[in-house]
Amino acid sequence: MSYRMDLANKAGLFRKYASWHERDNNYNKTTHQSIIYSISNIMVAIESIEILKDECINQYELFKDRVTQTTDKTYFRSPSLDNIFIHLSTAITQLRILQNTIVQILPRATKGKTTNSMSEFYKKLNKYDYLKNNDEIKSTIKEYWNNHGIKIKGYRDFEQHFGVMYNHASIDKKTCELIIPLPDNPEEKSSNKTTYDKNIDAISFVQEQFNEIQNLLETISEISGYQEEQVFDYNMILTSNYDIMAIQFDPVKDSLFCQEGYFDNGNMKGLLHVQQGLSKYSFIKAPSYFKNKYSTRKLFTQTNEPQDCIDITNEDNDIKNKGTLIE
Repeated sequence: MSYRMDLANKAGLFRKYASWHERDNNYNKTTHQSIIYSISNIMVAIESIEILKDECINQYELFKDRVTQTTDKTYFRSPSLDNIFIHLSTAITQLRILQNTIVQILPRATKGKTTNSMSEFYKKLNKYDYLKNNDEIKSTIKEYWNNHGIKIKGYRDFEQHFGVMYNHASIDKKTCELIIPLPDNPEEKSSNKTTYDKNIDAISFVQEQFNEIQNLLETISEISGYQEEQVFDYNMILTSNYDIMAIQFDPVKDSLFCQEGYFDNGNMKGLLHVQQGLSKYSFIKAPSYFKNKYSTRKLFTQTNEPQDCIDITNEDNDIKNKGTLIE
């Protein structure tokens, strides 16, 4: 899986869009690469936020019985919280980029030209000739934009142009709930006039908006003819005759495995190398917030004889001489 689409595969997300992405060499196209890059960014950000959120609550509980505050809520700050701010910023920026990229792939399905911005696309929705007979696409975009998309644009524009969006967080003493409020009025162009009275929680907002954009992309994929569910393959785009070294991981055997690729008389050959010790690395091995629905099904063993390079992550087929399928 390119980028971190292994997390999407394991969580069972974007299965219909995966069918679109993997067909007709789409994985090699800039727009589709941008889509899975944004999805990967958002999923890693949300998973990291959940880990850091637990850290914040743990830190609060370490000291809550020693402090003398008597209010219902306490303002809270820690390095873990500051890291959450960074991941929230990444997630909202990538949600906006993902919006814009989705409308850029529409011409592949509708045979026409479009804009690079969903907000501009929405404004001209009834002016595009190629959408005259595609009411499903128009109604899907309209519903998404009016209920969700415009909110993402508002917050991303606020942070990019008008001020710092996250300036405090609070913890409810009764529930131990961490709240990071978003501005009530992101359309306000002066940070001095920004209010936070509505307690719009940034973490919940990002989670909800990711779910909505996942639903949008799946619906558009289905309308565009990609109705079968599929997983994302490991697609490595080669731009030269360099040797390659693709690192993946096998949680069943607590190991990393490296697919070595090189050119032999114009043909790509490969070996598979396995090394124990996966647990010492900090990257996310499986989704936690998104739930790990599909586990790794193969045990990979080292190969010592060069073979033609083949996909070593396809979940549907066994891999000759490279691993043993397990249930």
